[in-house]
Amino acid sequence: MSWRDRTWNHDQGGPRRRWGGFNTENPMAWAPSIGSVFGIRIKLHIIFLIYLAVELLRSASEGGFWFSLRYLVILFGLVFLHEMGHCFGARRVGGDANEVLMWPLGGLAMVSVPHNPRAHLISAAAGPFVNFAFCMISAMILSLAAGSLRAVPWNPFNAYPSEAALPLLVGSTVFLLLYQFFYVNYVLLLFNVVLPLFPLDGGRIWQAILWYRLGYSRSMQIASTAGMIGAVLLGVFGLFNQNLMLVGVAVFAYLTSMQYRKAVVADPEWAEVPHDVNASADQADAPDRRRGLFGKGLWERKRKKIAAEDAEVDRILAKVHDQGIQSLSRSEKKTLERATRRQQGTDRRAGRVDRL
Repeated sequence: MSWRDRTWNHDQGGPRRRWGGFNTENPMAWAPSIGSVFGIRIKLHIIFLIYLAVELLRSASEGGFWFSLRYLVILFGLVFLHEMGHCFGARRVGGDANEVLMWPLGGLAMVSVPHNPRAHLISAAAGPFVNFAFCMISAMILSLAAGSLRAVPWNPFNAYPSEAALPLLVGSTVFLLLYQFFYVNYVLLLFNVVLPLFPLDGGRIWQAILWYRLGYSRSMQIASTAGMIGAVLLGVFGLFNQNLMLVGVAVFAYLTSMQYRKAVVADPEWAEVPHDVNASADQADAPDRRRGLFGKGLWERKRKKIAAEDAEVDRILAKVHDQGIQSLSRSEKKTLERATRRQQGTDRRAGRVDRL
């Protein structure tokens, strides 16, 4: 049994025990599960629940409780469906998806896809496709009901209804809900696709497209750099408009893009893996047959080195389990850190990523 399979390396074991999605050491990491849909567990982050409560209380004090409640239900309902799109997209290309986490900045779909550009592109585009389909349907209904395309709020920066839509909004609650549904969905679609930020879908889609021509490492360098620049611009825009949610997304996107860039530049094991559109994530780690005898020899030595390090990590984790973290020497701690970085790099190369 390797160190990855030990019980204390999983959620249910070790010093960071969880119970029902609650981390007993860090309350800010609480994420209780509310059930599952199609085998996908749905979890709500504790900060997400606090955010909903604060927004509704603030709106109630200002007399707009029902408007805010309707808006939040539409917003996070669409975000949830967007994340489910990522999950089904991942499964469509032979990957896996087993969890969606809802939090104040949107949603996170924990998916695992084969390590090739086609799989990553389909998985990343599946979420926005859900929003696109809803936009087309709702825009068609709005246009037919008003008798004009001008009834659809095409300007994402101005939700004020046009002269064609205003009479219907005043006289029909259903039309008002449909109008709000389209606008929120439309903004979510543009936000996720137009902005080239990691881990937003726009950044992942462009990275997958570049992957075809430039290879994985080079495409990641370009996409992560563009994500950092875009995050700074988004943060400035959010501060100018006093929109804390945009600022939060910008900070999250900048840190994520920076981590990807650091990994692709500094990780010596971040090698180009010849991709096969039908390959699985496990096959991506297999040695390439075109390496020849010399390449296979290097691969075997590397595998032996990794196996030896895994055995050492297993011994160290057993020591931590029995004697505590304070019993480790400096060299043992460095070995753990090195193994953790290697495992994180393997996860990234195998496509085990979070989709926003």
